[in-house]
Amino acid sequence: MPRIVLLVDDDQNMLNALSRLLRQDCYRTITVESATNALAILRDNEIGVIVSNHLIPGMTGVEFFAQAKEICPDTVRILMTDANDVQATIEAVNDGAVSRLLEKPWQEEDLRSVVHEAYEHYELVRENKRRLQDLTCTNEELKSLNVKLERRVEQKTRELSRLTNYDAVTGLPNRLLFSERLTQALGQARRTEDLVGVMFLNLDRFNFVNNTLGYAMDDRLLQAATQRLVACVREGDTVAQNRCRRICFSADKSRFRRGSGSDCYANTKFTVWPV
Repeated sequence: MPRIVLLVDDDQNMLNALSRLLRQDCYRTITVESATNALAILRDNEIGVIVSNHLIPGMTGVEFFAQAKEICPDTVRILMTDANDVQATIEAVNDGAVSRLLEKPWQEEDLRSVVHEAYEHYELVRENKRRLQDLTCTNEELKSLNVKLERRVEQKTRELSRLTNYDAVTGLPNRLLFSERLTQALGQARRTEDLVGVMFLNLDRFNFVNNTLGYAMDDRLLQAATQRLVACVREGDTVAQNRCRRICFSADKSRFRRGSGSDCYANTKFTVWPV
C-alpha cells in the first residue's frame, strides 16, 4: 500500500515545494488548498500523515485537525506554524488535535525526518490494531473450537460409558453394571435385613438358530426375548446380560414377600410366546 501524505495550504507554491520534497522519499502526495476539500479526501482515502498550515481558508489548522481526528483518529497530524502562533498550537497539542508541530520556516531535512517518524508511528499503530483484531478473531475461533471439543468429549464420554456398561446387541446392562447394581442392592438389603433375588435365564437352541439362520437372526431373537422380559419386570428391577446368551435380573424385597415361585413364573412365561 502506498504511503500517502495529505498537504493542506492556501499557497500553491508551498504545496508544490512540499510535494517535490516528499516524493524524493517515495511518498504519494495529495494537495488541497482548503480544509473543506481536505476533510472530503479524508473520508474517502486512507491517509497516514497530514501536513497543514495553521492559517487555511475556512478554519484554522487546529480546528481542521480537530475534525480530521474524528474522521481518522490514527492519522498523524503535523501543523506548520509561525513563531507567533506557538502558544495557541501548544494548547491544541495538549488537547490531542495536533500530533506534531513544525515551525516555519522549516528545513528540508527536518521536514523529511518529521514526516518519516510520523508515518512509522502511523504504521505501527495500524499494525498493532491489526494484530489485536487478528488475536481477537483467533480467540473467538479458539472459543468456538473449545465449545465444540467439549461437546465432542461429552458425547464420546457418554458413548464410552454406554459401551463399558451396556451390551451392544440388546442394550441391557452388562455383567459389570449388573455386578455394581447387585452390590448396591445387597448392601441395602443387609442394612434393612431384607432379601434380594437373582434369576438367571438361558435361552435354549440359540446354536440351532445361529447355525441355520446366521448371527443376524440370532441377534434379532435375543433382542426380541430381551424386550419381552423387560416388559415383564417392574420399575427398579434390573435386567442384564450376564454372559453371552444368558440373561439375568434382580428384584428387591417386596417381590419375594409375595412368593418367589409365582414371580418366577410371571417373569418367564414370555418364553412360550411365538417369536
